[in-house]
Amino acid sequence: MVGLLGYGLLTRSPSAPGVAPQASGGAIVASAGAPALITGLTILSPTDGQSVATKDVNVIGTAPPGVTITQDVSFGLDQHTASDGTGHWAMKVGLKDGENKLVFRIGDDASTRKEIRVTYTPQTP
Repeated sequence: MVGLLGYGLLTRSPSAPGVAPQASGGAIVASAGAPALITGLTILSPTDGQSVATKDVNVIGTAPPGVTITQDVSFGLDQHTASDGTGHWAMKVGLKDGENKLVFRIGDDASTRKEIRVTYTPQTP
């Protein structure tokens, strides 16, 4: 799996986790609260019903850290990736011309199934 950092979609913060620079004087103070726990499967991009002009799309989402994300490919081999330590994941998916139904789940758990439709319309020269 190539993480979101590898795709250039996320960057590392220069400060330590849970620490944010203060607005005045540049002093460093601890931020309040721990990060929220990620539960279930969420697809952040592309959005359901989105049209694209590229043959491949990077599907980006969140899930509990360290779980396997499965793209359910009808009549084909499923694709897999894993969420990173922060729960983020990305998967490159090839599209066919027209509407594409993309189905994802956590591992083999059908109750976590999420479906989006993405339309690929090639640009005409």
